[in-house]
Amino acid sequence: MAPVEPEVANSNTVPLIRLSVYVSTALTLTGWLCYNTYGAYRSLPPSQQTRLRSSSRRKHVAIFTILTAGSLVQKWYHMLSYLVLSYRAWADEMDIPFSETLYGDRGLFSKNGHSLMLGRWLQDISPWDDFFEITLEKSRRYWWTQQLFLAAAVFSVFLGVEGQRRRIRHLWAYMLLGETVGVSFALNLFFLAILFAPIPLNEGEATATSALEGALARSRASVAAYVAKINTYLPVPLSLLPLLAILTTIVLLPFSASTPSFNTTILIRNISLFLTVYTNPAPSNTPTQPIFSALSLASLVLHIQRLQIAFLSPLSTQNRHSTYLSKLYLYTSRPSRPAPSTASHRLLSAFQDHPAAALVNWDIVLTAASLVTWSVLRGLDVDKILSIVTFGFYPSSLAGESALSAADKDAVPMSPSAMRRSTRTKRSTAKARASTTTANSHAYSDSDSDDEREFSSGAGEAEFQGEEEKDENLEAGAVGLGVLPMLGLGGLAAAVLGAEGL
Repeated sequence: MAPVEPEVANSNTVPLIRLSVYVSTALTLTGWLCYNTYGAYRSLPPSQQTRLRSSSRRKHVAIFTILTAGSLVQKWYHMLSYLVLSYRAWADEMDIPFSETLYGDRGLFSKNGHSLMLGRWLQDISPWDDFFEITLEKSRRYWWTQQLFLAAAVFSVFLGVEGQRRRIRHLWAYMLLGETVGVSFALNLFFLAILFAPIPLNEGEATATSALEGALARSRASVAAYVAKINTYLPVPLSLLPLLAILTTIVLLPFSASTPSFNTTILIRNISLFLTVYTNPAPSNTPTQPIFSALSLASLVLHIQRLQIAFLSPLSTQNRHSTYLSKLYLYTSRPSRPAPSTASHRLLSAFQDHPAAALVNWDIVLTAASLVTWSVLRGLDVDKILSIVTFGFYPSSLAGESALSAADKDAVPMSPSAMRRSTRTKRSTAKARASTTTANSHAYSDSDSDDEREFSSGAGEAEFQGEEEKDENLEAGAVGLGVLPMLGLGGLAAAVLGAEGL
């Protein structure tokens, strides 16, 4: 192999191109998904555009847009801080001079400033591998990182189940943004898509709009039929294997850090996340509560196990970034305190240990805030949340009441006169509804002849379920805040997202 020229090795062109490709790809995917969400808004039927629904939807869109923007800002701020720190630590280790400031007498952009050697920096180290190893380096850091990994696993299940139920397209893009930008960012984008995607009455396969989509739909149907045959011979459904692989990699990641198998473990986790989205472990004819209850149980076990290690294990050795920070007197030593106080300080100090750890921790905070906000604004049923976090042992009072009322109605016999009155009432109601629907359809066609509307009010009523508009439920948010310290972020995600799908 020919030797690499020093000018090529020290070139800043390739690193800047890589950074530009990453940023442009993230922005392009985000814009693409926002455009698809806007198209879904334009295609909403009149039944979904009432004054009450529109007012409530505008409020929800404003809140989750702010959360999405906040996730993006914190991600890139801490990522740039991490890259700057990584370069400075490498330059300090290699005795390469570098500019401490951007401007001034010896700033980076001044005549006397030191030029960057980004090409040589990327040849010597891999910032991507360093990022994961730093977040796994200490027990208190991985206590936070593990919660984000568990939340990503729950999000992949919710993405597949709810995305296919509501016929939201390009689910892989949401998962890709969740891995490259942040779980909170992708989750809020998907929440925005849900606000404009009512549940169809026919929850089957979406109608294909092109030959490619039709071929993909047929291939998915054939694969699903083949997998169903295989599942009859397996103790565990084949669609659950990617989810089990994700949980296995979460357990193995601390042991594989700084070993040759580390990249393989990360790769298996990333592939399994995408497979979980499209293998759909809980199809429309299968209850989703056992899946989310199992994830809640797994989160509880791993949360307690990692919390015990974080509290009892001593501080590990500092990495080269921390060594560089200590030279700048930014890495302060902790005073000796009683054990509980010191243990709690270990967990909270991860926010200021390192920019990479801060990026993960703030992503967790924003994800938790988004989940609690969603549970409040959507008015989720507290009984459903508690049923998931108690693994199905919590009795649902609403289900009991509905079953009791239905049994009472069946038990009381109806007299012949009452049956005749009921029949006349149903016929008159049906005639009134038919006349109202006809009048509304004529009025709509006269007032709005835009070709972008593909259906009338009657078609919209027939195609979509028209979800019930619920009041805000602060009790659901309070329950979510109580679940968070006990089960961790994975348990909170399973409770809220599982209750949304029930």
